[in-house]
This record gives sequence, structure tokens and C-alpha cells, in this order.
Amino acid sequence: MQIRLTLLTIIAAGAVNSAIAQDRIYTKSGGMYEVKIKEVGTRAVVYKKWSNLEGPDFVMPKNEVDRIKFQNGDEEQFSMQGRLKATKTPRSSNTEYGKNIIALSPIHMTNVSPIGFGLSYERVIDKNYLVSFYLPIVYSFKNENSNNYYGGYYPYKDERKMAWFYPGAKIYPTGSDGVVRYGVGPSLAFGTGDRTYTTSYFDPQTQTTQYADVSENIFVMGILVNNSLNINPTPRLHLGLELGLGIPYYTNENDHPQGNYYNTFNDEPLVQFNFNIGYRF
Repeated sequence: MQIRLTLLTIIAAGAVNSAIAQDRIYTKSGGMYEVKIKEVGTRAVVYKKWSNLEGPDFVMPKNEVDRIKFQNGDEEQFSMQGRLKATKTPRSSNTEYGKNIIALSPIHMTNVSPIGFGLSYERVIDKNYLVSFYLPIVYSFKNENSNNYYGGYYPYKDERKMAWFYPGAKIYPTGSDGVVRYGVGPSLAFGTGDRTYTTSYFDPQTQTTQYADVSENIFVMGILVNNSLNINPTPRLHLGLELGLGIPYYTNENDHPQGNYYNTFNDEPLVQFNFNIGYRF
């Protein structure tokens, strides 16, 4: 389990490094290039492609450049006469996209059940819109009471009610201030609730197998890597899809009484999937 946790951490760290290290050239024709700037001259910009930093230098005439956004957040914009204007404004064309998103998840699936719902809050924490703090809160439940009889004698029951907290981060390689944006990032997972289920035990006094409903509190903790797709049809309307996969690091479901029992969190990876709709401001 420690090896899997280390791999997930490396993946998340790699996503952060790839998201925040590049400069960007925006052209007057609407193009965007992820590069490493070497020189901004009086007539041209010299750069290397971000995908091949060991490759050759490329030159772009300055009269084709609209603006350059550097990795540290500074921005340089070029006028029609080709003169340089320095500015500290991190956003020039997408100022209508707010840094806060409040969203409702009417569909939120977890290990417990495909039935659930949640609320989430996201806050952009840097001026380039690359990194966000993200906090979803989810309630999931399952009710599998059955008319089938457990062991032929006792009605079967399996009920779960759990609240989930997923504090974490989102990293957007191309920034989150756009119509369609992809994000990836790590999050912790905390789940707490209760389970009522049918179990069996041997009664030494009657020398028979007995059946009973058992209730217990459940706590689980783990780590996830989430992949998300943000769609902003308008600067205020937010739509999103998200899939998270991870591993449980601790669960007290190991401390169950004897009897027939199925341990969800000890036997499965952590999973969460949701569709959300919200307001951006």
C-alpha cells in the first residue's frame, strides 16, 4: 500500500510541475504556444518549444505577438506599433471568469453506493488560474434490505449512510479561465458513517446458528487522484465531470465482529465520480 501511495504522490507532483513551469506566447491570430522564452528582442522573440527544451531555438517576429505570459505571473503585451508595455496584470482577456465556484452534485457515486449527492467549493489561489483549492462534501447511502432470507431463516439487510470530505487541489495545465478546461490533482478522502447488516454466529447454548442485525460506526481515510473536466458555457455557469481513483490508508472496518461479513474499504480502491453544476463568481 505504501508503494501505491508513493506512486500517486509522484503522479500528482509531476502534474503540478508540468502545469506551472512554462511561459506562454499568445499570437494576434489567436494561437497559444507553451514555450521557454530565451530572449525578447526589439524585432523578434526567441524561444524553445516546451515539449523539446533541448531542441533548436525558434524565432517569432514581434509584430505577430499579442502578449507573453511568463511563468512567474508577469505579462508583457505588445501594441500595434510593436512597442512593449509591461504589466503585472495576470489576466487580460478573461477577466470575466471569477475565482470562486460553488457547485451542486446531484449525481455522486462512491464506494458505498451509486446513489449520493454533494456540494463543493473551489477557489483559484494564483493569478494565472493554474491552481485551485477544492473541497467537496458528499452524502452517500445504500439500502439493500431484501425479502430473501439469509441462511434460509432471517431477512437479509445491508444499509449504509456515510458523509465524505475530499479536501485537495486542482491543477489546470492551460488555466481554468476558459470555456473547456482539464484539471488534475490530489485530494485526501475522509468518510464517516454507520452500517447495519445481517450476520450470523454460533450459539453454544442452543448449539445452533443464529442470525442478527448488527450496527457499527465506520471511518475510512485515504488519498485520491482526481481528473476533472470543467465546462463554462458562460462566465457564470459552471458544468463539471470528475473521476477520482485512490487507495484507502486506514479503515476501522477491520475491527468487525465474527460472522459473515464483507469489508468494502479493505478490499477495494477508493472511487468517486460526479456530475456537478454551479455558479462561478
